[in-house]
Amino acid sequence: MATKRKQMLDELNKLDVEQLRLRSSELRRKLLELRTQRATDKVSDVSQFKKNRREVARIETLIRKHTLAGAVKSN
Repeated sequence: MATKRKQMLDELNKLDVEQLRLRSSELRRKLLELRTQRATDKVSDVSQFKKNRREVARIETLIRKHTLAGAVKSN
């Protein structure tokens, strides 16, 4: 399991900030769709909520990391 997470982090680290923001917005849209499906009892895999929320958090952390790294370089 740790290898999948490592591969995902390596993949995310290769992306630039704009691509990370796009990925984050896609995942947030998917979470919205899952919430609407849950309201109509059509969700087949409820674990997707947790997986998507965690990936969004990882992406937002990487965006913050890139932003801070850029701020340090400009000083």
